[in-house]
Amino acid sequence: MSLISPSTRANNYLASRRTNNSVTQISKTFSEIQELYNKKLWHRLTQRLEEFLKHEIFQQGTELLDFYNEVLQDLEKKINPLKYATFVILVATKYENKEEAIKFCNDVYSRLSKEKEAAILLQSHIAFLKLESNQSEESKELLDQLKTQLDEVTGIDPAVCAAYYWALCCWAKYKNYSAEFYKFSLQYLAYVPLDSLSLELKIELTRDISIAALIGDTVFNFGELVGHQILSSLNNTQYSWLIDLLNAFNNGDLARYELLKQQFQNYFNQPPFVNKLDLLQQKICVLAIMVLVFQTKAENRTLTFKTIAEATKININDVEYLVMKAMSQKLVKGVIDQVSQVVHFTWVQPRVLDVKQILELKSRIDSWRETVATNLVKIEGETPELLS
Repeated sequence: MSLISPSTRANNYLASRRTNNSVTQISKTFSEIQELYNKKLWHRLTQRLEEFLKHEIFQQGTELLDFYNEVLQDLEKKINPLKYATFVILVATKYENKEEAIKFCNDVYSRLSKEKEAAILLQSHIAFLKLESNQSEESKELLDQLKTQLDEVTGIDPAVCAAYYWALCCWAKYKNYSAEFYKFSLQYLAYVPLDSLSLELKIELTRDISIAALIGDTVFNFGELVGHQILSSLNNTQYSWLIDLLNAFNNGDLARYELLKQQFQNYFNQPPFVNKLDLLQQKICVLAIMVLVFQTKAENRTLTFKTIAEATKININDVEYLVMKAMSQKLVKGVIDQVSQVVHFTWVQPRVLDVKQILELKSRIDSWRETVATNLVKIEGETPELLS
């Protein structure tokens, strides 16, 4: 066991890195960190470390691991536990062996287990590391346990939720569960600041979310993704056509879909689309029904099979099956009158609306207000004695 105290070891390391570094700015930073450490200005030290540990100097060799062993380890009980856990996760990325990384995070977790947010953050990363080690069942089991813990904590830091949902995203992608990946990805994006993600990661994530939305058999609401800022990451990339495809599905635009399918035939003839063409066709037809019902006034929502067939570009004999499919997914409600060849729609699933759809809704509300005002004037004129 070393007889050198942790503070002496930290000072020796920082002094050595300060004097041996040829880059003036880096040398100054090590000097600043040493000063903050000796003055015990833990909050300011934490803020400085958050910036400095991302520097390229720590991406080389064992620099970050050395910094942890000589300096960070001594800060475990001195700085904010959540911030410390964040630094630990950064250090864990430098382990080439995932099992060693898991052991490292577990060791720190055992000491921070009573710090709820820090503990959940570390366990979320452990679940992610287990997944990278092909331990998908163990990873999911841990994530299920974390779900219970998250539900018990109020006012939790967004970074903790982001780490949890990122691990779930990776699990769903690993298992090829498209609908789940889409759901967890949107939840992840609700907690992570976009400017904290690299452009490369944003492009990859947006591509994967877009594809998951399209081929997920239970995904029929594209509005949240279509309206999300991250979608612009695909502009001027080889995946920019996915933006048009998502908009076509969101609007139930079969003509646009057919055009895009012809234009980008090479993509549709290979995974993941080549085995999902029937599903894609059925999904956009169902979405076309939803758009049709949404755009139809409530008092006029009795639609003929012929009208539905024309909107979805399918044979009239297939209309009943398609409507039943939409009803089974709880996307619309109503009654099918096979004898009269009509469907009485009573409800359509609420959706996240784009600007055009919001304007359409506003127009219908304005029309409804005018109708109410007209009827009120009529009633007042016919029954003045009741309103006097």
